Amino acid sequence: MNTKKQTHNITIAVALAGLIAIPAWAFSPANLTDTNGDGVISADEIREIREAAKAQRLAQFDTDGDGELSRAERKTAKQARRAAMIAAFDSDGDGELSRDERRAAKDARKAEIDVQLDVNGDGTVSEAERAGFEEIKSERKGRKGKGNKQKGQKQDTEKMSDQSA
Repeated sequence: MNTKKQTHNITIAVALAGLIAIPAWAFSPANLTDTNGDGVISADEIREIREAAKAQRLAQFDTDGDGELSRAERKTAKQARRAAMIAAFDSDGDGELSRDERRAAKDARKAEIDVQLDVNGDGTVSEAERAGFEEIKSERKGRKGKGNKQKGQKQDTEKMSDQSA
């Protein structure tokens, strides 16, 4: 058996082993908690939680122990995440997530986040309770657009060019 095929088989075996070892909760949103007891989950608390979750994923999928996820290890993690999502949200059992099933997964994730953000448990996420989460979302949007045109930017630029001509 050639080396490339052996590597592929090992990757699949690791992915399958990972699926067995990975609980479904591992792919739900991080468990957001008010660690300092001030009644809100701050952006700093979310960052700490995300770093801990990142370290946990690294420990789980870094099979060669080099402290980084290789392309194959990232692929294994992605396959495990996909399998967990299918197991949790494939309501028709066809092994794929339809548009409606993906929407249901997204809605469930949003609902779970809202429950976690509602620190005082009154059933409503106040502006103060949502502030840290919104700050993180804003930071992430800024990074995604870094070096790339944001949605609508091309159209706006073209409109300006047309108006100046």
